[in-house]
Amino acid sequence: MDWVAPSIEIVKLVGGRFVRYLKYQIKYNALLQKFEQNKQDLRSRKDDIESKRETQLQSAPYNVVRAEVEDWLKEVEEFIRRQDVVDEVNSWGYLSCCCRAVILEERTQELKEIYDRGDNYTRDCLVIEDHSKKLKHYVQNFNELKKNLQCNQADIGSKLNSQLVHGKIEMEQVKHWRRKVEEMLKGVKDIEDQIGGSSSHSCDSLVMLLGEKIREMERMCEEGSPLPDCLVIDDPSALAVELPVSKLQGSEAVIEEISACLRGEEVAKLGVWGMGGIGKTTIMKHIHNELQKQPKFKKIIWVTVSKDSNIYNLQEQIADCLKEQLPKDQNIAMRAGQLFQMLKEDKHKPSLLILDDVWESFDLNEVGIPKLDVINGCKLVLTTRSQEVARSMGCSSIIKVETLSRKEALELFLNKVGDTILSDHGGGIKKDLESTLKEIVDECDGLPLALITVAGSLKGISESQLWRVALNQLRDCKRNVAGKDDDDAFRILKFSYDRLRNQQMRYCFLYCALYPEDYKIPQEKIIESWIDEGFIDEMEPRQSMKDEGYGILQKLEDNSLLELIKDDFRGPCVRMHDLIRDMALDITRMSPQFLVEAGKALKELPEKVKCAEGVERFH
Repeated sequence: MDWVAPSIEIVKLVGGRFVRYLKYQIKYNALLQKFEQNKQDLRSRKDDIESKRETQLQSAPYNVVRAEVEDWLKEVEEFIRRQDVVDEVNSWGYLSCCCRAVILEERTQELKEIYDRGDNYTRDCLVIEDHSKKLKHYVQNFNELKKNLQCNQADIGSKLNSQLVHGKIEMEQVKHWRRKVEEMLKGVKDIEDQIGGSSSHSCDSLVMLLGEKIREMERMCEEGSPLPDCLVIDDPSALAVELPVSKLQGSEAVIEEISACLRGEEVAKLGVWGMGGIGKTTIMKHIHNELQKQPKFKKIIWVTVSKDSNIYNLQEQIADCLKEQLPKDQNIAMRAGQLFQMLKEDKHKPSLLILDDVWESFDLNEVGIPKLDVINGCKLVLTTRSQEVARSMGCSSIIKVETLSRKEALELFLNKVGDTILSDHGGGIKKDLESTLKEIVDECDGLPLALITVAGSLKGISESQLWRVALNQLRDCKRNVAGKDDDDAFRILKFSYDRLRNQQMRYCFLYCALYPEDYKIPQEKIIESWIDEGFIDEMEPRQSMKDEGYGILQKLEDNSLLELIKDDFRGPCVRMHDLIRDMALDITRMSPQFLVEAGKALKELPEKVKCAEGVERFH
């Protein structure tokens, strides 16, 4: 048992140190566990603050992180990156256990201080506004919105121009939006100048100004997006309606030539001339109706000038076409000034003025017609029987309307005369009529009006003997009637008048010449006038007399001596071709004797009427 005593001594010596080691080790382990837990908490706090920072940055692209927040995050990142702290302490061994615990306590205290400083950042805003960045962001938004608005404006403008054909006007909603955009874009230049010269002290005020303008531009883009596909509506005050017109025969080439002049930019004044009855008015009516479907002209104005017209009446007619009124008591010069303003050109949509049946030249300025040139795009077309009139009016291009070829004349005549001349067995014209028919067509000299009226007078007649009688009568008229030297149609038209079946119908026809040239005569009105004049035999009830009048109108229309037309305000009307009216007036100079001054706006009875003898009617 000699070893017992030394063993006890050894235990006493070693046991004390072991106990102290165990105590230090237990303390160190506790500190280490606390350190690791605190480090994990710090990581969590760092992640939370970084997430909050990103959220606040995304809410406003022009925000930046506060400097102290960035410094704290860097400090945390650096501390966490020091992974050797625990390994360094553990490597110091047994004798340094106490020292390890002290160092770990220091590291733990450092971690706690960092963690506590981060507590403020969990509650406070982590970002602040960067005014230069905010200004840059606003400028970028401003430029993008301006570009989008300009593109929308251009697209809608192009679409509108393609839809603004004659008879259509811009919708008020579209007009209002385009006007607001135009005004807004005018103010953009001032802001752009301020952006270019901005300084640090003006940054805040410029940001506020840009913010207001951006919100305004966003509203304009939103207002423009729901605009309808169709940007136009029907113009309730359209300057013209589609003119009633018969089918054309053999005039395609001259129509294309006139249309090419109107489409191009070289010709501002165009003259269309040819003998009476050749179809100048019909050709221009077709062109007029086609132009209404195109966006070339803003205003298309059709005025019939006529032989008896004057400057005052011409001004009145143009104003009526524009649905405007000129003062009745003003002199011509003052009225011309007002008419000029009504006709004032629009550089985007010029006007076209068609003057039909011009007999002599006159000064356009005196009427009030604006300057016509290739710059403003406004154009004038006049039809006349005289090439000299077209030349003296300053027409830079003059187009002659030629007579129909023999083939074209025959086609037109057959189209108007009806199918009673056709063979029952097919194969075209009846053999016993063919030779006479072609001779009658040749006598009409290719004049469309003559062909139409002669064909109308022969409609429904199939006997060859009656056709030969008609041919002889037509030749007699051409020899004996003293018409105008340069107007064969005048003589041919007299043939259609002579073929009216009785004097009653002739009186009814001649009475229509009392109205002004190209006048739309309401059917009801003319029939009542015939009844009052005693042209229609009295019968009961009065409606029977009206029915008789409608029958006469139908016969005159069938003979192509009157043209049946429709008027939205007057109802069914008839109109007399100017050449047929000339022929009728020539007849009334003899018997029955009429004196016609219609359309001259007379205020008192002319002296020649007071002195005239044998005049049955004055109108």
